[in-house]
Amino acid sequence: MRFSEQIRRSFFVYALIPTLLLCVGCYIFLYSMSYIAQTKRNEQNTQVLASQLESELNFYEIKAEKLADLLSKEISHLDEKKWYEDIYTFMRQRELQCNFYIFDTDYKILMSNTTLIPEYSTQTYNWGIFKKMRLEPDTAWTMPNRTYLGHDKFTILSIGKAITQGEEIVGFIVFDIKEDSLKNMVGKNSQYNIMITDRHKNIILTTNESFKNENGKVRNDLADETGYLKLIDNDVYISRSTLFQENLYVYTISFIGFLDDLLRMGFLFLLIMIIVLLGALSFAAKKVANDKTKVIDKIVKGIEEVQRGNLETYLDIKTQDEFEFIATAYNQMLEDIKALIELNKEKACHSIQSEIKQLESQFNPHFIFNTLEMLRYTMKLDQETAYKIILNLSSILRYSINGGLSEVTIEEDLGYTRSYLEIQQFRFHERFAYSIDVYDQAEIYKVPKLTIQPLIENAIKYGFNNQKKLTIKISIRAVEEQLVIVVYDDGKGMSAGKVASINEILHTKGNQHIGLYNVHRRIQLMYGEQYGLSIISQLDEGTVIKITLPLLNS
Repeated sequence: MRFSEQIRRSFFVYALIPTLLLCVGCYIFLYSMSYIAQTKRNEQNTQVLASQLESELNFYEIKAEKLADLLSKEISHLDEKKWYEDIYTFMRQRELQCNFYIFDTDYKILMSNTTLIPEYSTQTYNWGIFKKMRLEPDTAWTMPNRTYLGHDKFTILSIGKAITQGEEIVGFIVFDIKEDSLKNMVGKNSQYNIMITDRHKNIILTTNESFKNENGKVRNDLADETGYLKLIDNDVYISRSTLFQENLYVYTISFIGFLDDLLRMGFLFLLIMIIVLLGALSFAAKKVANDKTKVIDKIVKGIEEVQRGNLETYLDIKTQDEFEFIATAYNQMLEDIKALIELNKEKACHSIQSEIKQLESQFNPHFIFNTLEMLRYTMKLDQETAYKIILNLSSILRYSINGGLSEVTIEEDLGYTRSYLEIQQFRFHERFAYSIDVYDQAEIYKVPKLTIQPLIENAIKYGFNNQKKLTIKISIRAVEEQLVIVVYDDGKGMSAGKVASINEILHTKGNQHIGLYNVHRRIQLMYGEQYGLSIISQLDEGTVIKITLPLLNS
């Protein structure tokens, strides 16, 4: 049998079987991925909506606690204009809108943004939100509380906090979340059916009334169910997320019956494609077998020449198919082999410079991820702060990717360091403070790029250690013929054994995944073994990291 015929038969058989398997596998994959994608989007929607809702309600709880603390001193002589402006400004910034009330201990309204008197404040007995606030006056409470506003409008959630003077309750502040506002938040995900309930399965809000039973609760065939199930003669997928210590539940319900119809149509289309493919493969196998055997000899001859050590044997094949690609790859391989021979010679002359550049590139991606995550929320809450964060992050990235600089002045490195510190201050707020002191006009001297920032990053990473606040102090001065940089933090500190372990890493081969080692190693590669880092730390007393460098004028 001719070789071309063997190729034709082999091509047909071995192309057909994998093709059939691939088609079937792709169909099964698409079938599975369709369901997985639908369920994943469903679950992501639930998580996002739950997160947004909990975030908004948390804002109201925090505001209620702050107002209760401030109002405790002024409730007997309220400055209505002052407090109304403060509360109104706060509510304008919130996605969930509400009515707010300040009550005295007899549930009489002292101040409000509406003339409506909520019916729950006119009852002759303590119940609901008022009962919770009286029983635990030090806690801000969030609970379902459906109140009629007129014109088919309701409030559906109340957030309240007792106002106390010492041990005595002197009033209450309550925010009533409006149903329309919550519907607008849910409406952003209108392609899904959304339901919000309390822990007793009472429906607070739903986009589909068929999920309710006659008592206004969740249907029995839906309660406590998640995943795939049959509901109202439809295939659905249900995901659920809890918030506020499982006091509220957010459901997302997707109807997925349409996927079965789409996949049946896809299967029919697949069968037609397989039949067409069989005919095409038969024709292509014969043509390929006849054409490709002509160039095989050329390729074999070229490979034999390379085996003999001849790196100047190039292939000239212009068939515009895989064999031309093989020939091109073969020719490129020869070029690469010759280039690698020269490159290996050059690498031997630049090993130290390569190590320095490698150590300079050890930039922690978690900082960028954390900053972008912080920026995502800050852009919603405080655009001016978000703008400052973006400027600082831009400055940091521009500085860190400038590969043309190995040495910079103290002034330049501190510019980058201040941007990094400001981002950390935006992140931790009042929990984080820092100071920078430069003496003896030391800002003119040169240091290795990215010298100070890894020390600050290390202090933040290990210094907090469940502390409420961390302070970092940076001191730079010229001492005799040396530049001394000291970074102090008042964090948890380290035991003597831990300090000894880190010093051992610094003075041996070390670990390039430790930021302190990267700084220490780079300094020694650039200036010599007499320079580098030293660490002094005591448990519960903080940590001092000292960098010693030569005095190099800019």
